[in-house]
Amino acid sequence: MRVDLYIAYRIMKVLEERKLATIRQIQRESRVSQGAVVKYVNILEKRGYVKSIRLGKYRYVSLTEKGEKVLEQLSQIITQFSVP
Repeated sequence: MRVDLYIAYRIMKVLEERKLATIRQIQRESRVSQGAVVKYVNILEKRGYVKSIRLGKYRYVSLTEKGEKVLEQLSQIITQFSVP
């Protein structure tokens, strides 16, 4: 499965800033569609970069230590390609 690293990065950045967020909060702050957020959270969770818990009707997501390390690497890569 092809993964868009920039979408994963945007989702993980929201989690870095918030520490804990619902799918809806991630969607709003990352400006990624809700369907894409769910898809990417599932992918990231399978790879051990995020963890989630369902409380009632809400799914709360947070970064794992492994996810924090990967996000740091992604940040370095993405900033190299940013236009000044």
